[in-house]
Amino acid sequence: MTTAGVKVAYHISRFLLWVLLTCWNRLSVKGAENIPHRSGRFIIAPNHTSYLDPPIIGAALWRQMVFLAKDRLFKIPVLGLFLHSVGVMPVDTNNDAGSLRRAVKMLKSGLPITIFPEGTRAPSGDFLEGKPGIAFLAHMAQAPIVPCYISGAREAMGRGQRWIRPSKIRAIFGEPVEVRLADGEQKMDAYRRTAAEVMKRIADLKATIE
Repeated sequence: MTTAGVKVAYHISRFLLWVLLTCWNRLSVKGAENIPHRSGRFIIAPNHTSYLDPPIIGAALWRQMVFLAKDRLFKIPVLGLFLHSVGVMPVDTNNDAGSLRRAVKMLKSGLPITIFPEGTRAPSGDFLEGKPGIAFLAHMAQAPIVPCYISGAREAMGRGQRWIRPSKIRAIFGEPVEVRLADGEQKMDAYRRTAAEVMKRIADLKATIE
């Protein structure tokens, strides 16, 4: 599909998701002022408890986002076609370096990306440790990281559920985090520190609604 076709498919899908989540789950969005709405590269970093998290981010933001998904998902006939049509980037689990290079290239072209800093879902709802890969990507692309806390996704569609329950969903975006290396600090140490800071910011956002 052409770039224009992907853009059209993305925004149609985004609108339909926005209608569904707003009407069924009373989706509310806060902190949108922390996100560049027209141009500029950035990374959205949400907590991850449900397969519903990517659609929530897509519905919450007017900017076209790039999402990453394991390449095996593209082999599922209907799902794979949909993921291609809305510009989801397949991640080769056997070639993480190649996937990171592609993600850096996308960011440098001006496309914002959503990455879950925990690296996997946390079905219990508790936060997992942030992975340094998100900070590496941000540093290589010179892109700020916007922390995001999603509440209600696990209740709406937890592990094993096939249908979306009418639970209230919130998406709260915080102030951007930038990767900065302290004097004499090794890059990997800075990446780990930044990932931990992103997770702390997400926890702080959670505290605002408790």
